[in-house]
Amino acid sequence: EVSAQFNQSNPLPKSGIIGRFPKAVRSLDVSPVDNTIVFGGDDCLIRHWNPLSGATTILSECEGPVLSVAFSPNGVLVAAASAGRGWIVDLQSQEVTPLGRTGKQSPSLAFSPGGKSLASTSVDSPCEIHVWNLQTGGTRVLKGAWKGPTSISFSPDGRTIAAAGSDLGILEVDVVGLVDLRDLAKLA
Repeated sequence: EVSAQFNQSNPLPKSGIIGRFPKAVRSLDVSPVDNTIVFGGDDCLIRHWNPLSGATTILSECEGPVLSVAFSPNGVLVAAASAGRGWIVDLQSQEVTPLGRTGKQSPSLAFSPGGKSLASTSVDSPCEIHVWNLQTGGTRVLKGAWKGPTSISFSPDGRTIAAAGSDLGILEVDVVGLVDLRDLAKLA
């Protein structure tokens, strides 16, 4: 069911409901290049909505509820966390690539500014931050005693990750400490 309002001079919706779904939508992100929206939730599907055509496409079906989605900075890749695993969907080829374990509950994903790395949080015990080098496929995991990181973001230069948790704290992680210095330029 689509009930968004459009006008011809501005094809983007002014307001309205773009769709109703039988189960909760848990996460969404707007493309940085074309205003399309990717979203996922309890129906275990990653969906892509194009406001110009009104079309909604299923990109992938996951093993469990989709807890987090994110667009890469160039709008070509979509990351998703579901059932303790990470996924990358290439919007151009429609190829779906599993990233591996993220923890059972991964409420936040973030691409580095250059789109070459992806970070995720996990509220499992012990709490973890996973950082993937999307060029090499390598993964680094930071385990900590903080409680439940629920949000994560890269600094503009890609050298630092900030994570906020349910313990009311904010953790700053120097990415240099997580990777070999020779690989740092590849991560930004």
